[in-house]
Amino acid sequence: MTRILITNDDGIFSEGIKLLAASLSTLAEVFVVAPDGRYATRRTVRLGRRNPEHVEVVDGLKTGEKVVVSGYEAFQKIERLEFGKPDDRNR
Repeated sequence: MTRILITNDDGIFSEGIKLLAASLSTLAEVFVVAPDGRYATRRTVRLGRRNPEHVEVVDGLKTGEKVVVSGYEAFQKIERLEFGKPDDRNR
């Protein structure tokens, strides 16, 4: 995902900057787990309503798809996570 820095260097209130920042804050990246559970790939999704317990995903995921929900700090430059064989995870 491209990183965008929005600045207001002149200090003048701008409704356009506020709207741009709000529209960009609805985009996020998640790792979607493959159906066989062996890997997950990075995907951009669009978020909707939020509260302290839930975040609505309005675009970018299909019903039933699983995502990695742990922190992503260690995966910033990684596009695909490998998990190994499903049988190995139960041992």
